[in-house]
Amino acid sequence: MARLPEHQIEQVRESNDIVEVVSDYVRLKRSGRNYFGLCPFHGEKSPSFSVAPDKQIFHCFGCGVGGNVINFVMQYEKLEFIEAVKLLADRAGITLVFEGGTSQSVPQKSDDLSNYYTLHERVTGLYEKALWQSKEAEPVLAYLRNRGINDETLKQFRVGYAPDMWDFVTQQVVKLGLSKEVLNRSGLLMTKDNGGFYDRFRKRIMFPILGVQGRVIGFGGRV
Repeated sequence: MARLPEHQIEQVRESNDIVEVVSDYVRLKRSGRNYFGLCPFHGEKSPSFSVAPDKQIFHCFGCGVGGNVINFVMQYEKLEFIEAVKLLADRAGITLVFEGGTSQSVPQKSDDLSNYYTLHERVTGLYEKALWQSKEAEPVLAYLRNRGINDETLKQFRVGYAPDMWDFVTQQVVKLGLSKEVLNRSGLLMTKDNGGFYDRFRKRIMFPILGVQGRVIGFGGRV
């Protein structure tokens, strides 16, 4: 099946400013460094929906939904990943060239989208396990507790830890039988010059980003 290279996805993401895109759907007002508005994903009377132009992400403090510009379009328009990328590509005047030689829109199989969500769920579990069971993460847990974050809260929000390894996720996902290509499309891996992969997130506290249906649609990493 034809697929879209990671560099094209990055091009689409970088060519669509999240404030401009979200402003097409939500009335935003600037407050400090960020923009705020009424969340389009749940009913509210006071603005708790935040858009950060410097990080190019959105987050609702009310319902917890968040992510990048592609995630926003997926959630708002109820599109699959590749359909949201196509919409944003059209908006930016970018012609998508899929591997396999076609420059036309290629629908993504439902199995691919299912793998995308399954992948994020499993990697969330790996990061959680690393936080609670690895020796390396003990200082991280101590840091979080010293900041007043108790264990119940950490578990509720499924906070995890990405170890200081180049292949922690890669090795584990191979063991789980998931495709490296699916992993690469999710943004969890970076591509080497020789065609191999390495982990994007290393030695970071990991925060899963949840969509409106409660599924993990992305990650935020903090050093």
